[in-house]
Parts: sequence; structure tokens; C-alpha cells
Amino acid sequence: TESCSLRDSQTRWSIRRIYENSFYGHSGFFRSVPSGTYRRRTRRLRRVHSAGKPKGRHGVLTPPPVKELALKYDIPVYQPKTLKTDEAKELFKSLNADLAIVVAYGKILPGEFIHAPKYGCINMHASLLPKLRGAAPFQWSIITGEKRTGVTYMQMDEGLDTGDMLISKSVEIGENETAEELHDRLSSLGSEVMRETISALQAGNLHPVKQDNEKSTYAPILTKELMCSFRY
Repeated sequence: TESCSLRDSQTRWSIRRIYENSFYGHSGFFRSVPSGTYRRRTRRLRRVHSAGKPKGRHGVLTPPPVKELALKYDIPVYQPKTLKTDEAKELFKSLNADLAIVVAYGKILPGEFIHAPKYGCINMHASLLPKLRGAAPFQWSIITGEKRTGVTYMQMDEGLDTGDMLISKSVEIGENETAEELHDRLSSLGSEVMRETISALQAGNLHPVKQDNEKSTYAPILTKELMCSFRY
């Protein structure tokens, strides 16, 4: 990989080849992103996940959807219970990743993780930033009556979805569209934009744009208590 700084927003970014990628993810959201990235853009894709969660009445431990996809492609999977231990930090450093891609991971990445890859971490967020920062962006786009939403790729910093924006793509929200339907459409869009983002990195055609914090809104996680408050 030819050298340049992805963290310097004044520099035109240029990556000729991306050989070592790490992927952080947990939910089924954007499941198609890593498979497309693996097939088309990388020699080796490594993954780091949060642990599986108990599901159902009997609390059966279920692997995250992205882990199932990783096993299909014989990709190593790492599932640290926490990212705060020295063991987890050393594990990630040992991957020697050029770039980390973070999608719906469900954990806050410490600064040591964000800055460990040679070219930092790129995060995909399911809204048109700076609108709807937070854990449930596409759900809140429906709740708040937004007419359009989309996906945004950003260069991660240590704030909550506050990094410089790289590429955004928008879609209209259907009049009667459900969160599940919108989820699936954004999943497909996210995969396409990921490929576009990496291609632009390789060609040196990305120009980071800082977010306007005064226009930011927040999309908090949807708890049972919060959902009950929406009922009439």
C-alpha cells in the first residue's frame, strides 16, 4: 500500500491497493457490505465482532449475522467481550490492518482502536449526517417524518458520529415504508457505496467534508419504554 495520510483532511487521499482490512460489525444491517468488499477489493479481510447474544425464551447464544457470513468465506472472526482490556488492544494491533471498516458494531471504539490502522477507521452510518447521529438513525427517520434518508461514510474520530464525511447517498422514504423495509434498502445501498468509497480512496478522489454541528440531530436507541411512549 502506498503511503499517505487519511487523517489529514487537507490532503487528497490516495491508496493504490488495500491489502489488509478489518471489519467491525454485529447486526444484520449491511450484511452485504463485507462480502462485496471481500470479493472485489481486498486480499485479506479480518473481522472483529461483539459476542453473540442470547435469544428466545431459552436464552440460546446466537452468533451475529456477520459472523455467519464470515464463516462462509473462511474469514477469521474475533469476538472480544470488551475492547477495554490490554489483550483486546494487542489483538487488534497484531492484525496490522491498513484500514478498518466499522458498521453497526454496537460498541464504542477506544482511541487506540480508531488510530491503530495505517489509514484509520471508516464508519458507515445509516443517515444523512449530521442528521440523526446515534444508535437508531433509520428508525428515527421514519418516526420524525423525514422525506429522505440515506447512508454516509465518514472518517472516524472519537466523537459520536462526528467524523469528516466522505460520501453520502440519499433515498426517498416511502409513504408507508416500514423500518424493516427501509433497513433492507439501506443495506443494499450501503454495499454499493462501500465499493464506491474504496474505489475513490484508490483513485485519490475523496475530499473530506466537516460536519455542521449546528445542524446535527440525535437518534437514541429505541428502548421498550421509549416505544411504549409512542403508543396512543
